[in-house]
Amino acid sequence: MQAPHDPQLRIRSATDSCSRVTRSSSLGLAAVFIATLLAADPVQAQPLIRLAAPRATVDDFVQVSAGATHTLALKSDGSIAAWGNNRSGQCDAPALPPGLTYVEVSAGGATEITFVWGTNSTWGTAWNAAHSTARLSSGSLAAWGNNGYGQCNVPEGALGRSRCWSTVNSSDTNARISALGSDSLAVNDLTLSAIGLPDTTYLFFYGHGPASDSGSPFGDGHLCIDGRLVRIGTASAAAGGLAQATLDLQAVGITSPGAYSFQCFFRDPAAGGSGFNLSDALELNFVP
Repeated sequence: MQAPHDPQLRIRSATDSCSRVTRSSSLGLAAVFIATLLAADPVQAQPLIRLAAPRATVDDFVQVSAGATHTLALKSDGSIAAWGNNRSGQCDAPALPPGLTYVEVSAGGATEITFVWGTNSTWGTAWNAAHSTARLSSGSLAAWGNNGYGQCNVPEGALGRSRCWSTVNSSDTNARISALGSDSLAVNDLTLSAIGLPDTTYLFFYGHGPASDSGSPFGDGHLCIDGRLVRIGTASAAAGGLAQATLDLQAVGITSPGAYSFQCFFRDPAAGGSGFNLSDALELNFVP
């Protein structure tokens, strides 16, 4: 039985698309598939609620994300315009408190995000046909629309923005880095995690400033951080594909607010090649 419909909104502290429907030779079959996918009840689907596209000048829009049956457009003033199927409230972008704006939107498809939640507990991509997600100027994430599988329950404490990319290692997956805790220097409560590693030695490192989106070839992966690199702690052994490190920010040299970028280095002799690899990068903006 499909999970119940719940348009409830969740916004919690967290800091970082167009979707395509593969064309079939039978448009009727594709329509039936989409209707079944979006149905709140497997027996009787609710009628679609359609919103018309807004009228705007070309300069108004700075990003557009097209989902299966709805579209989100980020405007230059940090607001969101939405149109299409709104049966689950996926077009109802919530109003934000003064001082906050939207900076990135996703209406569905293969979307890379900083943290994963819902029924899929592993890193990957998601078909968010009936819900919407967005990143705020504070670095937090917002999600709204159908919440039948917990896809709008943004986890508390997830931080940062994923940058660059990682390559497949000997564990047949990509190593991905994330962070939990606080981005406050005063609170000093930050834990780095990386998943998808082989069970070999690893260590985390960071650099000052934003990470690169492309990176430079390094070992079997990509070095996504420019400038001076700072090692965090000593090498440890991953277990179950997981690497973790709890940071004392002052001890590792993070003492001033601003952007810092993190990656995880790990040995990977079983993959051949250079014998080592890297995760993707995580960019964090620390506050006092």
